[in-house]
Amino acid sequence: TLKAGEAMNVVPEEATYEGEWADQLAPYLEAAGTDFVQDGQKLTVKGKSVHSKNAPNGINAIVKLADALKEVDQSPALTFLSEAVQHDARGLAIFGELQDDVSGVLTCNAATLAIGADETVIGIDIRYPVTIEKDVIVNHLQAAADKYGLEYEEYDFLRALYVPLETPLVQTLMSVYQEKTGDMREAMVSGGATYARTMENCVAFGAQMPHAEATLHEPNERMALEDIYAAMDIYAEVIYRLATK
Repeated sequence: TLKAGEAMNVVPEEATYEGEWADQLAPYLEAAGTDFVQDGQKLTVKGKSVHSKNAPNGINAIVKLADALKEVDQSPALTFLSEAVQHDARGLAIFGELQDDVSGVLTCNAATLAIGADETVIGIDIRYPVTIEKDVIVNHLQAAADKYGLEYEEYDFLRALYVPLETPLVQTLMSVYQEKTGDMREAMVSGGATYARTMENCVAFGAQMPHAEATLHEPNERMALEDIYAAMDIYAEVIYRLATK
């Protein structure tokens, strides 16, 4: 048995195998330049944890381990992870080049893996461009699953949220931000799944500043106090303007 990954919205930074194949796996991991630690029959592959929306910036420990495991166990699930999911975190082998000007590229994160005596379950977090229809994604996933003799099942789905830059809401948010910070850049679309999706005419706004180090869902996730205070000032003015319109 094997279980790796803690949450669907995080690129897994560790994947541990414990069993008789540990000594056989080590040479494959070494040859691939994979960071790992072996303690007898226990072998832990190291990756880099980042938020799923930034999956291409991480290192997926599950996929790294699957690369080695498929050399000693021709499991369809392991082969799928190694050949189809791969390391690009954009799902190019499954979906092709999917992106748009509004929200950017698709991200594909193999977030969890559970191998048991009776079944193997791979949990994949996919964030696709807002102008792409859901059926396009499902059809590609179904075809990939069929190719490797796997079953596709939808665990959860959140509809995409996109509020145009020209709307009064976004214009108000940006006016306040620009006045307070002097930063005149346009708003950026985020791949994050926030509670804003539960309401119409609602967006997630902040609180990470453009100059700040992104540590979302990483070890020692943090935010500087001065950025928190600056965000509070911006939010207060935004609420006032929206409430008095």
